[in-house]
Amino acid sequence: MIRFPFSSKRKRMSTVISNAHGKDSYNKRLLIKGGAEIIAKSCQYYLNADAKQCNFEDNQRQMVNTMIHSYAKKALRTIAIAYRDLEPGLHGENHDEPRDSAVKDVEMSGLTLVAIFGIYDVIRTEVPEAVRTCQKAGVTVRMVTGDNITTAMAIAEKCNIVLPSEMEDPQVSMGGPEFYEAMGGLICLTCKKACPKDCRCKTEDRRERIKNLAAFKVIMPKLKVMARSRPEDKYLLVTGLMNLN
Repeated sequence: MIRFPFSSKRKRMSTVISNAHGKDSYNKRLLIKGGAEIIAKSCQYYLNADAKQCNFEDNQRQMVNTMIHSYAKKALRTIAIAYRDLEPGLHGENHDEPRDSAVKDVEMSGLTLVAIFGIYDVIRTEVPEAVRTCQKAGVTVRMVTGDNITTAMAIAEKCNIVLPSEMEDPQVSMGGPEFYEAMGGLICLTCKKACPKDCRCKTEDRRERIKNLAAFKVIMPKLKVMARSRPEDKYLLVTGLMNLN
């Protein structure tokens, strides 16, 4: 059995099991679950009501995307489960290739969609009022989450982080990877190289700053929700806020 654990960067977890079709079978099967819109993009097939594997046509894909969006607007976390049969000779034994990549090749295509779940995490009753208290004190409350952007915005509205009038404002919410790209990442002011990729300065000598600080100053006054965030997106956001004191 091979496991590829969940991480905030991968947004999925997988297990490769042997003898998926019984003791006499040589086949292996990849079982995967994760963010619904992410898994659905990698699906080539789906199981119908009779558990028959069917090709994923455009109309079925549109139906699935509509379902994911409708669940997310109700503040539900959407999780998809899928599988892929791995045949000898076709996939080989190195299911963890490329080893230096967060997402493996075997997880990226040829999946069969089994189901989509909508999971609701109950918001604690004291949270909306706590957010109001912070706002009255002049504190800007922002949500940074791994959820997809529609779910994140629905939860943020229930928590009073986002006003109903801001729900359609594209400047209020942003995906973590898109935010990182727009900011250009981090740069070290000591060596003038990208952080942490190219910077070789000692920790005590490193002075990190958002590369596109002018864009950060424009975005930050309205940005309240960052969705599908990775660790590097969160670090970039906090570093930028520190750059602005």
